[in-house]
Amino acid sequence: MEKKHLFRAFLFLFVYSLHAQDFIKHTIDNSLSFARGQELVDLNDDNNIDVVVVSRDTGEILCWFGDGAGNFGPKTIIMDNIGGDNLGNDVSTININGDVYPDILSVTNFLFPGTSIYVPRLAYWINNGDGTFQTAVQLDDYGVSCKGILAADLNNDTHDDIVASGGVWTLEKTAYWLNDTMGGFGSRTAIYNGGSTRGQLLMDLNGDTFLDYIVSSIGAGTGTNVISYLNNQDGTFGTETIIDGNHPSANFMDSGLIDNDNIEDLIVSGINVISGDPSIIWYKGEGDGTFSTRNVITTVDINFEEIKLGDIDNDGDPDIAVTSFSDNQIYWYTNDGNGNFGSENLVDNTLNIGYAIDIADVNNDGKLDLVATDADGVYWYENDMLLSTTEFEEPDSVTIYPNPNNGSFQIEMPSENLLLDKVEILDITGRLIKREDNLNSHFIELDISDSKSGVYLVRVLSGEKSVIKKIVKH
Repeated sequence: MEKKHLFRAFLFLFVYSLHAQDFIKHTIDNSLSFARGQELVDLNDDNNIDVVVVSRDTGEILCWFGDGAGNFGPKTIIMDNIGGDNLGNDVSTININGDVYPDILSVTNFLFPGTSIYVPRLAYWINNGDGTFQTAVQLDDYGVSCKGILAADLNNDTHDDIVASGGVWTLEKTAYWLNDTMGGFGSRTAIYNGGSTRGQLLMDLNGDTFLDYIVSSIGAGTGTNVISYLNNQDGTFGTETIIDGNHPSANFMDSGLIDNDNIEDLIVSGINVISGDPSIIWYKGEGDGTFSTRNVITTVDINFEEIKLGDIDNDGDPDIAVTSFSDNQIYWYTNDGNGNFGSENLVDNTLNIGYAIDIADVNNDGKLDLVATDADGVYWYENDMLLSTTEFEEPDSVTIYPNPNNGSFQIEMPSENLLLDKVEILDITGRLIKREDNLNSHFIELDISDSKSGVYLVRVLSGEKSVIKKIVKH
């Protein structure tokens, strides 16, 4: 019996070792004090990925500029620990003034003078375009214990608005601020006033091109609720709809085309998991604002943190990358294209409390890599696996024009022996923006004019061959 258990343990470690070898770990910086919120973005308009994080323990906002080959420069401080005691919670990017340079948006909890109460300071920093930023503009002192922040266009006026989620003592557990289109924002408006919130997500649930809101919250019972709010098509939100009223431990969320039906689905990670409870669940989107089947991916007894979807193995469907703070590891799960996921594959087991994770092509080799944070620093994991498709022998046989463009462009495959089968447009972080299937053509016109300016990846598939090219949208 003892030999049998030893063999199982050896086999488990051997399989984990094989999958860990799919990624090569690179340290960007390991001298931080709990790198918490993270954002991957091109800050200086050089078409390469830069990394922005906020430190939980110091409140500093820091960035590292990438060269597109997987190398990052020294740490740049965007915001020092101003105003005394600060606790950094989250960071995002936002376009305040309409130029091509992303601005920084963050929330830090500062110690209110003469008290033991931490009050969130919601502020933004305008990007000068040269790697420096203007002084902070404070937007709001938002309740108590703000946890997360998002920036996106809620009312389709081409200007970014702000959504923030709060903790136990916040008066409005989630709220939003609409951009006034003149460089400022309107007053705070509540979305959800229930229990303490955890994860939040913006996605178009019903196909009306307006972003709807999803939040996970600790309810009155023993579990957590996953709740959605449809956008009223003016940047305000309707009444709540319960997606899952008895999720045992809902935490972070992401969305993607999980089961290949061209309708956005929802995935949720679990925290404080009790043995036997589902720790990752995905919900099938119906495209009308509702979700149908609840699909348990794993019941492994792991406390998962941030979860992201991206085509890690380049087979045309989104896989999962997720961090864990309970066992200090990063895992990924492969998708078969129909929403069926394999068991967890180890990426790294040396983290010191894993937290944020993102998926992006850091070194421009056509494969999606991982970027993650822990209590000590920020790291990127080079995708070194053999992908399921091979590149065209002559990548130039696929032409994209014009490039740069304003969001409208054409893709042409002039070879008589090859046809376009599938085309996917991904943003700089690997998120799928648009997909066209079953083309069987030498030519296609595409339009992403409603997407933000920036760098996008175009994946072209023909039979068992593929190529990824980069375009710039002005």
